[in-house]
Amino acid sequence: MFAPVFITWPNEEKVEKIKNGFFSYSTFPNVFGAIDGTHINILAPHDHQEAYVNRKGHHSIQLQVC
Repeated sequence: MFAPVFITWPNEEKVEKIKNGFFSYSTFPNVFGAIDGTHINILAPHDHQEAYVNRKGHHSIQLQVC
């Protein structure tokens, strides 16, 4: 429904611009996308609390972004 509005594939010109930007920042060639993640701390849920404990011992959920 909203995916085509927010998730689009760049055209050739945009790909080159993105690749040049990544290269100037990191010296990684031919990169035009990235995936990252972070943990968001939450209060312990009532059910299955152990399933939400991260490696640092905090209750959290993970957010991934492309």
